[in-house]
Amino acid sequence: MNATASVKFRSISATDAAMLTDLMRRAFVQAFSHNTGAEDLKAYMDSHFTIRRQRSELSDPKTVNVLVTVDGHPAGYAQMDAHPPPDFVEVRRPVQLRRFYLLKSHWGTYIADELMQVCLERLAGLGYDGVWLSCWDQNARALAFYRRWGFRSCGTAPFIVGNDRQTDFILVRWIGPDATDGGPELTKAAGEYGNEGQP
Repeated sequence: MNATASVKFRSISATDAAMLTDLMRRAFVQAFSHNTGAEDLKAYMDSHFTIRRQRSELSDPKTVNVLVTVDGHPAGYAQMDAHPPPDFVEVRRPVQLRRFYLLKSHWGTYIADELMQVCLERLAGLGYDGVWLSCWDQNARALAFYRRWGFRSCGTAPFIVGNDRQTDFILVRWIGPDATDGGPELTKAAGEYGNEGQP
């Protein structure tokens, strides 16, 4: 990325549904096409990444959505909502980091760190005291990124991509005064929870 590139962050609204859907599909394929079958990827995207579904999700007042642009072009996004975590995630007021993606051309840059910082600041400002997510156990890049940001493993959960049944780690991080401690180390299994991410 050019050192003089203009990186900006803004909220995403329902009027951005078409743009976001296109970004979601491109980022998902770039993140997982090397180790997930094309038919499974398509089935998942056709179910989750549609303009109609994103318009509905973006209209939900309980969601927090952040877009990052580079020189005016969509480069990544994050989606958060108050989806309840597994019972073994002991957080008083939890929020889920449901999706966190950058296009591959921006992997390994500082943008992922800035996007995470923006997300945590917004969530803390809304009064949440802990953020949780699930991340594929084979996604070493994303796991290393989340752990560097203080997320700690709390267990596992299945994640279904088409007909491909995968295993996700459940990760949690405190927000606010306890943010230096990522949270309790647990070794339980959850039901089915969904998150995708590739910083």
